[in-house]
Amino acid sequence: MYTAGAQRQDMEKPVVLIAAPYAGDAASCNQHFLQLTEAIREEVVKLGGLPYVTHPPVISDGVTMGAEGMRYSLPSRDLIASSIELMAEGYRVDAIVTVGGCDKTQPGCVMPMARHLDLFGVTVYGGGRHPGTTGGVPEVGGEVRVRAELRLPVRGPGRLCRRNH
Repeated sequence: MYTAGAQRQDMEKPVVLIAAPYAGDAASCNQHFLQLTEAIREEVVKLGGLPYVTHPPVISDGVTMGAEGMRYSLPSRDLIASSIELMAEGYRVDAIVTVGGCDKTQPGCVMPMARHLDLFGVTVYGGGRHPGTTGGVPEVGGEVRVRAELRLPVRGPGRLCRRNH
């Protein structure tokens, strides 16, 4: 953690995993999740937490429809859940904040929290993709703004520092 920029005093802070599935340049449905996770990250820092941001991969139905890639769309939901769980358990986080926005990403973001009831978890609906146009005709869409206050109830060192012997 020190090589990633953490300081000694950070070891006493609660570690908060921020996870938002992201398809990179392949799909527009979750492009805005980068800005949402950065806003959440800044709030976690302000509230005294140590944020870890991760972006599990996701396959877009809209992009892969009718092609061979479509068979990977639904399994990507389980990959999202497993990726979040991997990061949460591997880094022994104290809390999880997830951002989802479709029929795959939202369940994929909630499933790890259901599996680990000993963690504080919040999921945020990140909204659909930004509106655009098709053939000059505006598409239906919208922007969702989220503001949340997190209270991190951790006494003493976070889970990362506690070791089971």
